[in-house]
Amino acid sequence: MKNLIFTCLLFVFIANISKAQFVEIPDSNFRKILKSKYPTCFNGSNQMNSNCSVIVNEGSLNVSNKNIYSLEGIQYFKKLKYLNCFNNQLSSLPILPGSITVLYCFNNQLSTLPDLPSSLINFDCNNNKLSNLPNLPSSLIYLNCGSNQLSSLPIFTGSIKSLNCSNNQLTNLPTLPSSLKDLD
Repeated sequence: MKNLIFTCLLFVFIANISKAQFVEIPDSNFRKILKSKYPTCFNGSNQMNSNCSVIVNEGSLNVSNKNIYSLEGIQYFKKLKYLNCFNNQLSSLPILPGSITVLYCFNNQLSTLPDLPSSLINFDCNNNKLSNLPNLPSSLIYLNCGSNQLSSLPIFTGSIKSLNCSNNQLTNLPTLPSSLKDLD
């Protein structure tokens, strides 16, 4: 009986190891934060298990004010809804999880953005170096893209309610939806 239990436990252990996919998190500050928050998801070589259930199922992540240059690895947070990465040194963002509804990436050095998740509701990219924005998801309700280098805005296809696009190089605006309540 003891041998059977040991064999079953060994099988479960080996099965779990074989499912692990370890990936590098290139930014040392980002890796340090993740390793501190999810220590069981890292191996002895400081690689993150991209299939670790607490990472895959995490819903909220705040990595603001941490001197981060890259969020490479964020794509493994498959159920992430809230991402706060303001006041860092980010010049770009990797492909973001499709589940994100709130993204705060203001006060960085962002010059480009990836395609935005179709689930995005609140988006603040204020005070960066953006010269254009990607297509905006129709789910978007709040957008703060002020204090960038934007000369135009994409077409609004949804029911946006609040828009701050001040302190840019805009000479005109696209047709604004009737749902808009606040414009700066």
